[in-house]
Amino acid sequence: MVDPSTTIPSLEQALREGIPSQPGTLHRAVKVIALPTPDGNFRFTYVNVQGGIVKALAMFVSSDRTGDTTFFDVGYASAEGFRGQGLATEIVRQGIEELTSGLVGHTQELEFTAVVSVDNAASMAIMAKICPNPPKQALMFLLSL
Repeated sequence: MVDPSTTIPSLEQALREGIPSQPGTLHRAVKVIALPTPDGNFRFTYVNVQGGIVKALAMFVSSDRTGDTTFFDVGYASAEGFRGQGLATEIVRQGIEELTSGLVGHTQELEFTAVVSVDNAASMAIMAKICPNPPKQALMFLLSL
């Protein structure tokens, strides 16, 4: 997965140019963009955007499916001027809720994996809020629903 923070400017441009998006089902203020990946999976991007400015985003890329479990790699970022406001935590939670709701009946279990640098204190804090029992120091967080 690409570094989500580097995609913010190109995502803003794509939104201006009319990339297909829809409001979230549960969180109407969230824009949802669903696109196929080159390997045949899907990338779901959930965006907090106001006035054409992306404040935060969360990307969920389906990576595998085993039996009744669908696996997603998770990436997230908040724009530089909006960091430290809880927006990344909020958009990750909203993305998980939207994705979980949207996949009811298609899969029984979801598993989310986020790879986080131990040197990135902000991302470690976000995962500590999202995961029920996060490891103290880890490169990978796992959340099963």
